Amino acid sequence: IPFCVYRALFALIRSNRGRAAELGCPVCAFLSARDAVVDTPAALRWLDGCRGAKRVRVLDGVGHVLPLEACWRELADELADFVRTAPPARR
Repeated sequence: IPFCVYRALFALIRSNRGRAAELGCPVCAFLSARDAVVDTPAALRWLDGCRGAKRVRVLDGVGHVLPLEACWRELADELADFVRTAPPARR
């Protein structure tokens, strides 16, 4: 992956710090309980401030790259269900 992708991602993260309450769209997040890359407690605090519909699951025994885990199909099905059933964004 080109480093410009990472630079842009971290710039986006910085620009959104403290703006969780502005996010009114539905959010579905699957987090690793012990992620070596993502600060899970910080992510949970940020997600807690999001005001739209949300589904958040913290998963034990999985790593950072969830599509490589044995449970990827279950997570994909749950995500698809969330997309189908989540209420529209709040304004």
